Parts: sequence; structure tokens; C-alpha cells
Amino acid sequence: MRKSLTRPLQPNGIVDDTCPTVPFPDFCASTLRSDPKSGSAQSSEDLGVILVDQVNSKAGSTLIKISSLISQAQDPKLKAALSSCQDSYGAIVKGSVPASRAALISGNPKFAEQYMTDAAASMDRCDKNFDGLDSPLTSEDDFVRKAATIVAAIAKTLE
Repeated sequence: MRKSLTRPLQPNGIVDDTCPTVPFPDFCASTLRSDPKSGSAQSSEDLGVILVDQVNSKAGSTLIKISSLISQAQDPKLKAALSSCQDSYGAIVKGSVPASRAALISGNPKFAEQYMTDAAASMDRCDKNFDGLDSPLTSEDDFVRKAATIVAAIAKTLE
């Protein structure tokens, strides 16, 4: 039985109900409120899909940034770290995002939970690649990690 939070359409009502129940509640609320689609969200699944789309957008723009950074990098250790992160972000865009989105829409939230948990973990691995170096991807990794963790938490409540 699905335990979705559903409420009549009202500005950010479902955001106010959902975000306090997940990790990073302030990030959840500010990210969702900044997306115009959240105003028409009617369920926690809708919010999960919106956040998956946010992960996709951030990961896609980060892939472009990484390509540029790789072409400019002189340090082989930095290039290697960036290349590893490029693989992680590529897997999120090509695998985790479409699978999570489809799972939430089709009512199979356990798969969205797993894919987004994996996406968040891949950001930890990306950060570790910069051991001893300043990561140029800290804010992007943090955004994706938090958003993916929130989606996983929302999906878990829907199982």
C-alpha cells in the first residue's frame, strides 16, 4: 500500500508536509520552492520526480563543467580525479535518473530509492578522488548528494 502524502492544490502545501520528514529539510524546501513545478505538485511522488529532474539538471551541467576542466587541467592527478567524477555523473544522467524517474511514476519506489542512494554514494566517491587537491566540484557534488538522498527518503516512505 502506497503511503503518499496527498493534499488539495495549494502553494507549497505538500512541500511543507514532506520536507520536514526527510534529510536536509531546509535544502529540500528551498530547492523545491525554487522550482515552479512544485506549485502544482499534488503528492510526495510528484516532489520526488521534481527532485530527480533537479539531479538530472545539475548532473548534466556538471558534466559540461568537468569536460571543460579536464581540457584545461595540467595536473595528471586532477585530470584523473575529474575523469572519475565524469564517469559518476555520466552514470547518474544515463542510468540513475531515468530509472528513478520511471520507478516513481510507475509506482515502484524501491527502485528509485536504490538508484538515488547509489547516486548519492557516487558523489562521496567523487569527493574522495580529490584527495589532497581542492575539488572544483564541491558545490555540485553536495547538491546532487543532498537531492538524491532526499529522493531516496521520499521513495522509502512510498514502499
